[in-house]
Amino acid sequence: MGMRTHTVFAALLFSIASILQVPASAYPSPSSQLQLLVVDQASVPLPNTMVTVYTLDGTPGVTAKTDAAGKVVFAKVGSGMAQVVARAAGFVPYIAKTTLEPGENVQTVKLYDDRSSVTRKSSTG
Repeated sequence: MGMRTHTVFAALLFSIASILQVPASAYPSPSSQLQLLVVDQASVPLPNTMVTVYTLDGTPGVTAKTDAAGKVVFAKVGSGMAQVVARAAGFVPYIAKTTLEPGENVQTVKLYDDRSSVTRKSSTG
């Protein structure tokens, strides 16, 4: 076989493999568990904080409230890119993107009170 035959054969195999390939979206996204600890700027846990997790798996955002220890667990959310939004009275809302790995994910969310954000802005300006 000559070089030309090898090139044609390789191109043919590549074309067949491309046609038979199943798109990634056809497979279900493995699920993740997300455990969050919500604290204030002094690292004191914040109970009763509303936390919403938005994922890109097509499901609407999931909202839960932190317990007395400032913890909240989202037992089953899609893995991949996600956005976490946390809100508590008297604190600046927390909005951040994160990547959830399949399996357990543990993260800490820090909220700053409204007065701290004003002080930080005016001290840097």
